[in-house]
Amino acid sequence: MQQMTDALRRINRAKKHLNILNREIGTFIASKPYRYGINKYPQEGYYIVRPYLVKGEYPIAWGLLIGEVAHGLRSALDNIAWSVALKQDSLTSFPIFIERNSDFVKRLKRLHNDVRADVEAVQPYNAPNGAKRRHPLWILNVIDIIDKHRIILPGATRISISTGLPSPRKFFFIDGFRRLNKDTVEFKLPILPNLEKDFKPEIVAQIGFDISSPIPTEADNPPRIRLKELFFIHHFVRHDVYPRFAKFLEPKDSLS
Repeated sequence: MQQMTDALRRINRAKKHLNILNREIGTFIASKPYRYGINKYPQEGYYIVRPYLVKGEYPIAWGLLIGEVAHGLRSALDNIAWSVALKQDSLTSFPIFIERNSDFVKRLKRLHNDVRADVEAVQPYNAPNGAKRRHPLWILNVIDIIDKHRIILPGATRISISTGLPSPRKFFFIDGFRRLNKDTVEFKLPILPNLEKDFKPEIVAQIGFDISSPIPTEADNPPRIRLKELFFIHHFVRHDVYPRFAKFLEPKDSLS
């Protein structure tokens, strides 16, 4: 059995929160939460379909869970840094940088020589330029910071609607980030001969979370994240980062 450390307890706790979030989203989707309004314009040859959520919005509590996941994982990294620091003080933290600059080097020198290469190996700055801000540690850091200032809102990052007929079955998509309140999203569907009777569109929404910056820039962080990416961030911390430092961490018998 693997010995437990403070950092590992936090990582495992974050996974429990992710599993809770996964179950809640699954239950929500299974409840068939979407409805739609429809207007027909036969002379123009199209329908306007407006999908919306029955309850008006996605559960805000999901954003709270994401904040807890991010804070738990970020704290686990800082627990690691505390254990391998040459000097433990208020500046002790696990560095996460998209550029290897003087500030990073200064923070790196606060850690023991034996761990510096591994700290560098997991840095976002190692990724290609277009992928640095998609690195799991960078996104983790962004989420943790945003959560300290506002709740991370859930929404629909991709909405698809189909004609609901076996043939010809047509699909339409809208990308972006929408809360799916009433009358905020419109689909324009052509009227087909076999849509004249019993037209029942099928709606599917891909759920995501808003992690956009209040003041977007050209080099802004990813504006949204999905659940599977959160699981990937956890996997990266648990299976790529943590094992590099586990031998330096002291097992704990008490809960952190």
